[in-house]
Order: sequence, then C-alpha cells, then structure tokens
Amino acid sequence: MRVIKNWVIKYRKEIFTYLCLFICFLILARANVMHKIYPYAFSFLFTLIYLNKNVLILSLFYFVSMFIQNPTIEGIIIALSTVSVAVLAFLIFKIAKKKMPIYAAYIFCILSQAGFLYFNINTTYQIVTSCITILVGLCFMYISHIAFSAIFFRGLQSRFTTDESICFGLFLIAFFSGLFGMYIGQVNLSFALTVFALLCISRFLTKSATIYFSVIAGLGFSFVNASVIFIAIFAIFGLICACFSQNTRIFPSILLLLCDCVFGLFLNAYAMYNYLNILTLLACVLLFLCVPNSLFCYLKNFSWSYDGELASDFLILGKQEEFKNKLLELSSLFRLMQVEYRDLSIGNVNKQEYCDMLTNEIITRHCALCINKDVCSDNQQIKEGINQLIAFGIEKGKVTILDANNLLMGVCKDISSLISQVNVALKSYFEYREQVCVSDQGKMLVSSQMGATGKIFGELASKVQQEDVLDHKSATLILNELTQAKVVVNECEVISSKQGVKQVVLVVRNSDVVRPEICKVLKDVFGINFSLLKQTFAHFAGWSILLYQPADKYKIMVGYAQKAKDGVNGDTYAYKKIGSGRYLFAIADGKGHGEKARRLSSAALSVIESFYKSGISSETVIASVNKLMLPAGEENFTTIDICVLDLSLGKADFVKIGATVSVIKSGNQASIISSDSLPLAVMENIYPKTEQKVLKIGDIIVLASDGVVDAFTSPESFADFVNNEKIINVQMLAESILEEAESRTTHQDDMTVIAVKLNQNFA
Repeated sequence: MRVIKNWVIKYRKEIFTYLCLFICFLILARANVMHKIYPYAFSFLFTLIYLNKNVLILSLFYFVSMFIQNPTIEGIIIALSTVSVAVLAFLIFKIAKKKMPIYAAYIFCILSQAGFLYFNINTTYQIVTSCITILVGLCFMYISHIAFSAIFFRGLQSRFTTDESICFGLFLIAFFSGLFGMYIGQVNLSFALTVFALLCISRFLTKSATIYFSVIAGLGFSFVNASVIFIAIFAIFGLICACFSQNTRIFPSILLLLCDCVFGLFLNAYAMYNYLNILTLLACVLLFLCVPNSLFCYLKNFSWSYDGELASDFLILGKQEEFKNKLLELSSLFRLMQVEYRDLSIGNVNKQEYCDMLTNEIITRHCALCINKDVCSDNQQIKEGINQLIAFGIEKGKVTILDANNLLMGVCKDISSLISQVNVALKSYFEYREQVCVSDQGKMLVSSQMGATGKIFGELASKVQQEDVLDHKSATLILNELTQAKVVVNECEVISSKQGVKQVVLVVRNSDVVRPEICKVLKDVFGINFSLLKQTFAHFAGWSILLYQPADKYKIMVGYAQKAKDGVNGDTYAYKKIGSGRYLFAIADGKGHGEKARRLSSAALSVIESFYKSGISSETVIASVNKLMLPAGEENFTTIDICVLDLSLGKADFVKIGATVSVIKSGNQASIISSDSLPLAVMENIYPKTEQKVLKIGDIIVLASDGVVDAFTSPESFADFVNNEKIINVQMLAESILEEAESRTTHQDDMTVIAVKLNQNFA
C-alpha cells in the first residue's frame, strides 16, 4: 500500500490529467450533430497522440467510451479500427525516432475511419453523412490542437490568445453538447453539474472567465436542444455569479435558486420542471457552500485567476517609490548644505542706536570716577557732544584730541580719559559690525539657496509632468508574441514617450522568469535590446512582476592615475553612476596643494555628485555649488572638470568651471574641449557653458587636472600626445599620460588623469 501511495503522490499530476481526458472522451463520445454525426471522439484521440500523450492509455479510454455509447458488434469493430490505426501511427514514428508532423496526424485520422466508412456507405445519404463526419472531425481536430497545445505547453495559468480562446470555446461547445441530456431517473444531472461548476469557477477565476464559461455552456446546451433558451438562462446565471460570488457565496446561491424557480415555474423555460429539479439544484448549491475556501485558494493560484491589475499597481507604486527616493536624496543634499550654514549668525546694525548705547555706557564708566559726576550725568550738552564724537569716530575709525576739543572743550574736565574710552568702544563696534557683515553674507547665501531650491523642485515637477503614455498596441503585440513563444504571461504595460519606449512591465509565471524568449520578443517588437531592471514577487502566488528597460547601447572602460606634489593630493576625482545609463566623471582641483586644497576640492565635488544624482540640471548644480562655496573666501577657489556620459545615446556633456582642456581621441584624430569660465567661489554669479559631443565606438575621453596639462607646452601639445598613444587599455593610457607629464616639468603640481573608453554593449 505504501508503494502505491508513493506512486500516486509522485504521479498525481499525470493521474489527474488522464482522468480529465477520460471524462472528455466519455462526454465527446455522446456529442453529436443532429443525432447522426459523431465526429468528436476520434479526432480528439489523434489530437492527443500528436501532442505526445500516452497512446495505449488514450486508446483504452477511447475504446471504453465508444463501447459505453454503442455496445454493438458494429460499434466495437469501428472502435477497434480507430484504435489500431492510432497505435500503428505511434509505432511508425516511434521506430523512425521522429516526431509526428501535423499533416501525418490528419492523414492517420482519416484512415482511422475505415471501419466507420465500411458500415456507412451503403446509400448516397450515408456517404454524404460519412464525409461530413470526417470533415467535421478534421475541423474539430484542428480546434482541439490549438486549444490543448496552449494548455499542455503553457498550463492553465497562461493567458490565451484570441485564436486559442475561440478554439477552446468551440471545444467546450462540443463538450457541453455531449454533456446535455444525462439523466438519473427524472433528474437532469448535466444541468445540475454545470451549475455547480459555474458556482465553483466564479470563486477562483475572473469575472470575464465566469461569464465566458456560462455563455459557452448555454451555447452547448442550446446547440443540442435547438433552442436559444439555455443561452439566456446560463448568461443570467453567469452574470449573477460574476457580480456577487467574489465576496460571498450565500447571496449568489440564493439568487440563482430564485432565478431557476422563476424560469421553471413562471416562464416555462424547461420542458419538464418539478420538485426534483429544485431539490437537485438545491443539493448542488449546498455542496458548493460546503467546499472549503482553501480549495478555491489553491485553484486560484493554480489558474489564470485575476483581472490584470498587478502591472498597473506596480507602475503606480513604482512612481511613488521613485519620487520618494528623489525626495530622500534631496533631503540628504540639504543636510549636507546645512553643515555650511552651521556657524552663520544673523544680526542687524543700527548706527544711531549703537551711538546712543555707547554714549550712555561711556558716561556711566567715565563720569563714575570724575569729581564732577553729579553735574555731568545730567548735562545734556556733554551727552550730545559724546554722541557726536562717537558718530565722528565711526566715520573715521577712531577719534583724536582735536576731535574732542572741537566738541567738548570747556565742558569735560578729563578729555584724555574720555577719548580713550571712546576708542575702546569704537573698536568693539567695528568688531561687531564685521560679524554682522559675515552674517549678512549668510543671509544672502540662504536667500540664493532657497531660490535654487525652488528651481530644483520646479525641475522635479517638470519631470513628473513629462508626457509618458501607455502604449496599448505594443503591449497587446508583446502579449501575443510571448504567448506564441509558450511563455506564460498575464499582463503587459508599455510606457513610451516622444523619445521612444521607456519601460515594459510584465506579469509572468515564476517558472518563466528566466526564459530568454522574453528579451527576444521585446527586441523583435521594438528593434532594440532590453535588460531586466527589477523583479518583484506578486501578491498572487506563482507570479512575478518584471520591469524591463532599453539596455545601454554602449559600455565603458575606465582608467585613472594620480600623483601628489607633497604627500596629500589636492585633486579629487569622481566616477559615479547617476541614473539609468548615465555616468559622472569629474576632477576637482582646489587652490594650491596639500590638505587645504584637498578639503576644498572634496567638499565641492561631494555636493556636485549629490546634485547630479538627484537629477538636477548642470546649470542649477554649478550655480548652487558656487554660492555654497562663496563663504569660504574668494581666494579659496576650486576648478571643476565634469563629463556626464549617456550610454544609451552615446553622448557626452562637458561642463568646465575654470578647468583646463579635455581631449576626445577618435580614431587617428583628437579634439579639444575647452572653456573660459572662472573657477568656483570667485564671483557670486557664474554661467558655465555645457558642450555636448556625440561619440562613436572606440572613442576615448581624457580628463586631466592643470598639473598634467600645464606640463606640456600647450593644450595642443597635450592633445597630440594623447592622439599618438597607441595604448588600447585605458588604465595603461592614464598611467602613460601621468608619466609623460612628470617627465616634462620640474615644478610639479598635483596631477590627476581619468581616461574613459566607449565600447559596444553586446549583452
């Protein structure tokens, strides 16, 4: 028993499949056209043989079903002749070790009806009927082949194409026509089983699939009954189940019972209707209510069972996630800027208020030691004279005995001490005013940065408002192509813009995620390569959501070399990915060399990296960083050399802020990229120029600090050296340029070289 149990567990899928096929044979053996033509069972047999199902088991199923339908000598002979041809066809191709072609399956299908023709060609009417039977059988074989190819090769989770849906519907019409009229006593068992199946399907398939099944069942019954009444009945049943069964079972069950009573008792829709019909349907409803939800959940995960919302949900949530990440990056950026504002203070200097305050303070200090303090403390002339003296000192910087004699001669008895007190107060005033000036610079900086921040958010808003559209035509084409390639895919969304396709979202069965046919189909549809950007498991078990984007047309190789003048290199370089297919290469050169220059260049470059990674334009980046660097003092400037490379388009944007030249080596020619922009932190407003270049495969970009370029006699000499270097490896090229620069100068500066080569991306 244990061996049998293990065998059943191991082959349970195959056992279930062949059990369903046996039921199909039993039903199709009953299916007919006008009660004279039985074309379905034999054509279904050869369909399954062509689809590589077990011939011996199928032949046994066919023979048993035909014997039950026609247990006569004539029927047995016809069934045996069909089975014999089926086994013969299998053996021929088994011995030849070849797969049976479809045309051979049709030929053997015709030959299998030799026994049937033998008994049915006695009259002209029988000859015509027999020919129609074989012709309809061949058509049904084609229909079954299309429908069951999709099921066997892709499974029930697969999305059917239009052709497959039509063929599967036609097969079900034949199936339900064979199911109709199965009675146990006076109970219509076929009707009850169909209603039970409809209720169950409504719990684990989509609403559209539920209505599809109900209409097909009605068509099958009406086809045999020669009345459209069953189409109307089952269409209404399907609408009830589709509208209400997703949330509850009791309500649609009651509605269905009531509708059946209305059809039978008031509309006379059935040929015979009594209490047995009501009890039978009630039993089916009660059985449906007893089926555990766990079974429906299992079937829902096993089948194509949802209405297609995962891709759109993924897109919406993806946009939210992208926007959130942008805000987080900006938040990190502004925290970095906050460090620069930490020591800034804000104050206001009012000259008259300060003069009055100093006057009261000096009178208090000076007159406290004077023998005439009682007189002076209330002397308005002395207060006015000291106030004017302080105001005069603010203009000149200090006061002298001559200034005091002109204002206070004959009024104050100790002018020398008074002058000393005034000059001390003036010194404090000038120190305070200097602090306030620094604070005012901070105010202007904050104001400028707030304006830049507004511009940043404006750019983000413009990005959100980009005219991205859903390309439904391409999505439908991709679905059909993937289905033809036997990839189980349920949803597809294509996002396009004026520049072309941007993203493709697919909902694919987990086992098909790594299928190479997906990228191949995307390339066939759009003519470009795609790469998988993200994979997420869906909340429906068995499905994954895949996000594809156009693959980079190019890839890069990067080399760099550095040498410090005095131990610590004042140059800082960056090589960062700042977005999809976009890379930032930059060299920052702080004034001078050593640790101070290093701090300046590193601070400027770190902020620039953060700005670019946030998706901000070059103009906003440079203007903001320049204002941020101004408080460090106009003598602490930094040069910046930037190259932003787009690998999807093969374009490079060069931005130079006081930097030396760059070189593009293309084949045997070298071009120079230069600019006359001032360095950072020299002027309050800076307007760098961005120069864009289109690159070719094999082109090499060389960025270098002024310590390298100045070692050569001219920028042209530097470009000539790069052009004449035949080194393909960019790391070796960077090292060679650095060595040459060292050998050409005796007054070395900090040196940095970055070399980038553009190659074809074959991935």
